[in-house]
Amino acid sequence: AGRIVLVVALAILCPGASGGVLGALGALGKLGVMGSWGLSGVLGLESTFDSDPYKHDHEHEQDQDHLTKPYSPLPSERNGCPLRVCGPKGAKDEHVCREYVELYEFITREGFFTSDLVIGEFEGLVAGTVRRGLMTLTDKKKGDLLISAPVSAMMCKLSAMESRLAVLFKHIEKSASPRLMMVLHVLYENFEKEKREGVPSRFRSYLATIPTHNPTLLTFTQDEIEQLQCPSDCPALGDVLGDRKAYLREISIVSKVLGPVLAKSGLYEQDSLSKANLSWAYNVVNSRSFSVRSYDALGDTRFIMVPFADLLNHHNSNLASLKGPNYTFNLTAKALQVFADRDYKAGDEVLISYGIRSNPKLLLGYGFALPDNEFESIGLQIELNEEDRKGKLLEFLKRSPNATFARITLDATLNHDFLTVLRLKHGATDIDAVDVDPWVEFRLRLDILRTIERLLNRYPTSLAYDLNLLRQWSTLPSTPTRTAGSLSAVIFRVEIKRILHLSMLQTLHAIRHTYSKAVAAGNLQAKSDPSHWFHWKNDIALWDSEFRQWQSDLRGIWTRPKRC
Repeated sequence: AGRIVLVVALAILCPGASGGVLGALGALGKLGVMGSWGLSGVLGLESTFDSDPYKHDHEHEQDQDHLTKPYSPLPSERNGCPLRVCGPKGAKDEHVCREYVELYEFITREGFFTSDLVIGEFEGLVAGTVRRGLMTLTDKKKGDLLISAPVSAMMCKLSAMESRLAVLFKHIEKSASPRLMMVLHVLYENFEKEKREGVPSRFRSYLATIPTHNPTLLTFTQDEIEQLQCPSDCPALGDVLGDRKAYLREISIVSKVLGPVLAKSGLYEQDSLSKANLSWAYNVVNSRSFSVRSYDALGDTRFIMVPFADLLNHHNSNLASLKGPNYTFNLTAKALQVFADRDYKAGDEVLISYGIRSNPKLLLGYGFALPDNEFESIGLQIELNEEDRKGKLLEFLKRSPNATFARITLDATLNHDFLTVLRLKHGATDIDAVDVDPWVEFRLRLDILRTIERLLNRYPTSLAYDLNLLRQWSTLPSTPTRTAGSLSAVIFRVEIKRILHLSMLQTLHAIRHTYSKAVAAGNLQAKSDPSHWFHWKNDIALWDSEFRQWQSDLRGIWTRPKRC
């Protein structure tokens, strides 16, 4: 009775219905493309994953006269290290620039304002890896306009309605999900536009910069899923596999059933709707879309793909910066506008927040895990039987019904209500007591310690092993065992183990302190066993003396020296 159990290893996702995949079939029958298929009605298959970014609307109405400001000269280095950047005035680094030359021509032609932002290459999340993002060439202040992207340059429902997809979309828009419509738009522009209409897609230069493979949790291989090391009873594992299964089922249905129907319509070749192409398009839409609300000029505003702006990488900085995203649709300018949510120095990478995202959500929608993610957590819950639910404890649970649950983040602290339940369970009599019986406190901390030890013992590898693996991988190129997915999986499990280790160190510190207080208070149970006393007073003192250094080492595992 009263065991502490792991009920949530992490917050994984909140599934959201986004419409039937094949709800369009009935409408397609009216369109006359069903032929002998004779299909009718709505299947009503719901998507169980939702990558709709966390957004809100700003009310900035900016003076547009400054949008023609020329770029500052491209720097060659910062802090003694050469900058690997690509700007519109010429390529400083051919490796970075070679795939973006036409994209710069596109955004210049479309009238983008990019506020001295250029495409740059930055050190990745782990030493030895790199990522692309946007760098500012000049200092920026919080609230400065960074990007203004006109509607004409966006991929959205409005742009789809300007192509031959217009007739199709008019018939399926009430039954097909916004995500599916954007997927079909991306596939048409990438594979069919030039063949069907005799002119290249105006988004060709943009689509050419999108990677052909972006591994997200939904498309992880079985080996990559196993590398997450989620214990057998971890709820997140079931959620991941369930959503992955639903995702693959949706892809399969679109490819096998809707694919032939659309091929008969003369809009798509059957090969364009292969599972591989559909998987790529789904990932593109899920991971690269912005979302703004209530702007009918864009058609459906849930999924809007914006060239150049979608190179902005994510940060989880603090709750203050996450009161809302730093972009909006400006009705006066008819443009998506991005604003600085903090101050930046010239040469800094400019970031935005995708919202409050735990690592599983980042893996699910975007294909990466974030070190030092302050929204990563483990959940603990106290199991109580009927015998426990009486007296003061029952009274407290009526006041605080969720007090048996606690979420622990990287600060390794437990909330007061959770500790109160444990104290009452272990014999405390005063709910609001300031000075808790040290023997009660010792016993409940010992319970917590044993729970954390059990959780750590479930993992087949240690934190030290995982960190050593990351160090080895940082010196190696991609291999069959060192994939982007496996790298994210190791970062994911490292973060969970870090929380557990920090919690263990905090608990050991509390155990030594409370046991010493119990002895000093003359508690007979604490003093009855000399070996017990020796262990907690002397052996744990060794842990205590190194506590601060261990804590610093654990929290600094992602810190590495600057290198060019």
